[in-house]
Amino acid sequence: KHSLLLGLLIHKAPISFILASLLMAYRLNKYMVILGIVFFSLSAPLGIWFGAEIIQDKVIFSKVLAVSAGIILHLSTTILLESNEEHSIQWKKLLPMILGALLATLSLL
Repeated sequence: KHSLLLGLLIHKAPISFILASLLMAYRLNKYMVILGIVFFSLSAPLGIWFGAEIIQDKVIFSKVLAVSAGIILHLSTTILLESNEEHSIQWKKLLPMILGALLATLSLL
């Protein structure tokens, strides 16, 4: 039941450190860094709550969530696979992703 919340916490913790480092690298004052971290940490839970309140129909909500997940997958795979100068697929990066997807699919059976 709380797996989504746990996933968000595990995902957001290291990203929060990176965000704080970047904000401090821009030489922002301490209050702006804290405000940025608070805004970032509240964005996903508030987005989920807001989406659930606005979109009452579960079918529509699941479709909007699927589009959101698809956008994130597209961005992450583009960054992972096309990170070289030629923007070509690197098979040594693609194979572990395919095996991971297969393993995740098999775990659902």
